[in-house]
Amino acid sequence: MIDPALKELIQKAEAEIPALIEKAEKKRCHQEFADFDCRTLHKMSPEKLASWQAKHPMDSPQYIIALQEWNRRTMVRQVRWMKFSAILAAITAVVTVFIGDILRENRERHKPPQPIEVICKTPDAPTAPNLKEITTQKKTDSQPTKKIIRRQPDGETK
Repeated sequence: MIDPALKELIQKAEAEIPALIEKAEKKRCHQEFADFDCRTLHKMSPEKLASWQAKHPMDSPQYIIALQEWNRRTMVRQVRWMKFSAILAAITAVVTVFIGDILRENRERHKPPQPIEVICKTPDAPTAPNLKEITTQKKTDSQPTKKIIRRQPDGETK
């Protein structure tokens, strides 16, 4: 049988072993981190980076740097897509301006003639054969005013 004092010593050592292992692991991580070059993370494939990160505890500097590397890679992808979107938006804007300009020129070329309205205040204004006289009486004036309106090609007046 085991001596009770020896048994107590064994239990005490067993209780201290996890703390000693953790302390040794932290010391190893810090020593490894001191010798580590962060540029090697940039060159690692995602699979290698994931396995390297899994080897270290969550509170170690290596784990934190691996998280930062994942964030950096994500940002690089997002910036690439943002550049692509900005270039695409600029190209779309320029093309839209050109199309709008072409349509405006095309519309002005095929624009129907606009009617011309002339208001004459003198009763003896000359009239052309294609103009129609409309005489209206204002309630405040005793003088009639003539409004001359050009006839449209279809016969209507505006």
